[in-house]
Amino acid sequence: IAVLPFANLSGDTETQPFADGLHDDLLTQLSKIGALTVISRTSVQEYRNTTKNVRDIAAELGVSTVLEGGVQRAGDQYRINVQLIDAETDAHLWAERYSGELTTANIFDVQTDIATSIAAALQANLTAGERESLERLPTQDLEAYEAYQEARNRRLNYGEVDYRTADRLVSRAIERDSAFAEAWALKAVIATELYWFYFDRSDSVVAAADDWRRDTGRVVITIIERNWTTIARRPKSSERCRIVPARPTSRRSRGTSGGVREMSGGPCHGTSRRSNWRPGTQPSSAMPVRP
Repeated sequence: IAVLPFANLSGDTETQPFADGLHDDLLTQLSKIGALTVISRTSVQEYRNTTKNVRDIAAELGVSTVLEGGVQRAGDQYRINVQLIDAETDAHLWAERYSGELTTANIFDVQTDIATSIAAALQANLTAGERESLERLPTQDLEAYEAYQEARNRRLNYGEVDYRTADRLVSRAIERDSAFAEAWALKAVIATELYWFYFDRSDSVVAAADDWRRDTGRVVITIIERNWTTIARRPKSSERCRIVPARPTSRRSRGTSGGVREMSGGPCHGTSRRSNWRPGTQPSSAMPVRP
């Protein structure tokens, strides 16, 4: 399935971050369903405001179904329209309209209903664990959620000012809700990419990543799928590389502190992606590349 960027039917700049955030969160929800293969956000972004028909888009992305939709927002009210389309026949497999007061509970209920309805339409069976994960409410604080959404959008501009702004925004989200695991994960990603793109190569970034891993474990353990992971830590030159267990984390937060540690000291086998960069070298002209 490909989920196309949601159209901003309000036509104002204030609604766009909300529409983009809803699209990102829905991709995350759908990716939790093991029976579905969900095309990445990066791949579908080029079809924003496209005039191509669904059949051509599906052929280019290699999918059999496409979800498209539109978002309207006026004050504390919202309206969302979505349609699931069979790419071969161009027929609607499912469609729905949602409207109501803008609260985190309502928005996440909409996302959960869309995800489960798509699964039903495509005859994808949900496990008990998948259903529980879909129904989890990341935060009940609307201001924290909106700050998180804005931080996520700013980060994707890949500029130093955008990263700094995103870090302030996600820090505000965490201040409002210290149990907001996705916000903690995004903060770690931002720290990783500040280091990765040579905006900040200081030891404080590495220390912050380790602090994040230690401090958030007690929060994350209670609210995510209880998946265990490992992080790769670079030992002293006299030691062999070793893998140490991390606390249970969300899919989004896996390997982030390990990624900073790895880039700080060199390659080490683990779950975090290996970097082609080495400390003291500058990125090539082909950068930036997403870590």
